[in-house]
Amino acid sequence: MTLSGTPSRPNRIFGSIRSQLVLGFGLILILALVIAIIGYQSLQSLRTSVQTTLEEASQIRELSLEIENVFLQARQDESGFLATWRSLGFEAAQVEYVSENELHLEQARSKFNELMLRT
Repeated sequence: MTLSGTPSRPNRIFGSIRSQLVLGFGLILILALVIAIIGYQSLQSLRTSVQTTLEEASQIRELSLEIENVFLQARQDESGFLATWRSLGFEAAQVEYVSENELHLEQARSKFNELMLRT
């Protein structure tokens, strides 16, 4: 009882202590679930970004290897020309090696431009 003679009743908005505890733990569980969902979505987004980056890096690496291969073929044509122009004659060696060299260099330029467009 209070001084005024009425029974004392605590002002409880949420009812008993038990219901307050259940409500509090429920809210904590809901917050944990929201955090877990946000974390899962963030991980999925990160996975997608990493996968895209790896695919782009793989394509760039493949183009780089193709460019290197074409340059090696051009160098091989150049070496063939320098090694055989005296025995074959300049004109014959030029027809056999220089045109192939120019073709390989044009392929390298084309692949290089493609590589620049991807980066």
